[in-house]
Amino acid sequence: MNRMVQVSLATVLMALGLTACWRSIPSARADDSTNRDIPPAFAPFEYLVGQWNGSATPKDTAQSFRGWPEKHNWAWTFVSGKPTGLSVAIAGGKVLADGKLSYDAGRKLYRLDGHGPKPAGAPIAFEGNLSPSGKSLVLEQVAAGSASGRAAASGTLRLTIWPNSNFIRYTMAVDRKEPGAVQFSHAIEVGLTKEGESLAGGTTESNRPKCIVTGGSATMTVTYNGQTFPLCCTGCRDEFNENPEKYIKKAKLMAQSAGAMKASQSAPARVSRFEDAFSGDVVDEPAKPKAGRSTKTAPAKAKPKAEEKPAAESGDDSDDETPAAKGGSTAIKGTKKAPASSAANRAAGLLRIGQNLEKSGKADAALGYYRRIVKDFAGTPAAKTAGQRIKALENP
Repeated sequence: MNRMVQVSLATVLMALGLTACWRSIPSARADDSTNRDIPPAFAPFEYLVGQWNGSATPKDTAQSFRGWPEKHNWAWTFVSGKPTGLSVAIAGGKVLADGKLSYDAGRKLYRLDGHGPKPAGAPIAFEGNLSPSGKSLVLEQVAAGSASGRAAASGTLRLTIWPNSNFIRYTMAVDRKEPGAVQFSHAIEVGLTKEGESLAGGTTESNRPKCIVTGGSATMTVTYNGQTFPLCCTGCRDEFNENPEKYIKKAKLMAQSAGAMKASQSAPARVSRFEDAFSGDVVDEPAKPKAGRSTKTAPAKAKPKAEEKPAAESGDDSDDETPAAKGGSTAIKGTKKAPASSAANRAAGLLRIGQNLEKSGKADAALGYYRRIVKDFAGTPAAKTAGQRIKALENP
């Protein structure tokens, strides 16, 4: 069976409701298998969930000193108790004030519908997809309120979003194409760091409790009947408040199965493409939620290390730069070598994204992540699993 047929089969299975199987696969971050409710199409953007603080810089050299602060708040949106997309609220933004990111499975496109900054707050919409390498989300402006079609003749905007290698910083680049122009030119670049994280301390997501609604790393808590439960975003908080007993029961199941899953999980000696390709995932032990007020930010725990410069994510294909980098972006590539424990956590996060891309039928993009893990994080458990997936995908 050739790769095209395999990818088509994966797409059909997903369309027929493979979500149940998806939830049964252990994740690279040890989220309970009954708790992973993230839609496959949104798995590459799970890192966005939470609060982000940063600053924007106009790319016009004459105005580059006139930057401004921005705060982004990404949260899950729910329909009938299931996460179906992401919402974002932007304080201080010059292009967007809010938006909702959805996925059209039929057209295989992501769409961001939102509003521009006040006082006008005019509707604005973007459509697009992941870049070929799977590193960036590229969305081009379309006519608001329509399913397709380009924006008005006043010009077209393009948003590009990508994380750094730690997933604790991300960049949103805004490019503009003037009427009659062929190419986009850089307009704004916004660099943001996740609230509670430190570039000097490295990622701390593995030390955090897991959200009882979606299983992501918790950044806040909610208290109900004297008990405190971890949540990852305001969307999950609202969903919990709609049906608290459902998620309290879910939290008990998470606690009961976490130990058993870690004890029984082991990597297979040989993995074929259609066996359980993810049974060798890296497991992190979930932390216990701390008592607190009704809703608060969970403290980050990290060991200090040398400061790491932010970077646009780079994969094994070094010549595949993000759109901003190609046009002279100020993003810095490359990071300093991290301690073994931190490297294992980063490798586990990258493995998770690669697996999610493979489940969505994007084998080429998944291979980029697997190769990067093997190259940059050799010796970690995630590298062993990534190597197995490379063999399975390259030799079906």
